[in-house]
Amino acid sequence: MARGVSQPRLPGAKLPFKTVTVPLRLGETGFNDAKLYRINLPRWMIEAGGDQGGFTLRGDARGLTPRNATLGYEVKVLQSGRLLARLRLAGRCNSFACDMRTVKVQLN
Repeated sequence: MARGVSQPRLPGAKLPFKTVTVPLRLGETGFNDAKLYRINLPRWMIEAGGDQGGFTLRGDARGLTPRNATLGYEVKVLQSGRLLARLRLAGRCNSFACDMRTVKVQLN
């Protein structure tokens, strides 16, 4: 699950999450070892994938220029409804680097 805003703040509670379901076991509907699932957020893209051996999650800035652009996002990883990890970041990014002023990480 992920949500994001084009501001240097964390997304508010009223902003809905975009959700993808990543099958991890052979025989589950949609299982494919090479498939990546994407969630596009303002100025940010999340890619999730997995197979029988593990789960991958990758975030990447998109459409940035050398000028600073503000962004804030939140990502949750759930398995069977149980929260495994939560990442919340807010700050500024450009095509060279990001300066996140707010970073909150929760691992369960």
